[in-house]
Amino acid sequence: MSSEERKHWFQKEQENKNPVLMKLNEVIHKINMELSTN
Repeated sequence: MSSEERKHWFQKEQENKNPVLMKLNEVIHKINMELSTN
């Protein structure tokens, strides 16, 4: 399993367990992307 697949699987697992946490992760990811492009 590649790291990309693992990440995808992990996200799916988190989604199943806790949608709120998943949403938070998404927001954090977006913020990180914003920071890295600046």
